[in-house]
Amino acid sequence: MAQFNETTKNAQKIAIVMYKHYKKMKKDSNYSGNALNWGTADTVLETIGGKWSRDDVVSACWELKECEIIDGFRKKNELSGMRFTTKGIAVLEKIPQKRFDSILNRVAQVKSIL
Repeated sequence: MAQFNETTKNAQKIAIVMYKHYKKMKKDSNYSGNALNWGTADTVLETIGGKWSRDDVVSACWELKECEIIDGFRKKNELSGMRFTTKGIAVLEKIPQKRFDSILNRVAQVKSIL
């Protein structure tokens, strides 16, 4: 099984955009279960928009399923019934903290040089 950091940058970016949308939906909704559900690649593409093609989204969704960020079932060589997994939410919640820690480490390195 692949790890999230082993997926393509495209899949990681799409997952992060999906996660940001999930957080907004969870905040705005009384039922956070709806925020977990993504349905199909078309729904994802419609929601995240941007520079991605449908093929980019389909490919990214398969990668994200492989590393258990999302789950779903195969329908005509695509994923359907997609939703974030508990593991997926946990992995994506850690990303901003990891970046923050990385920045703090760089600042500490610069300070030690000075």
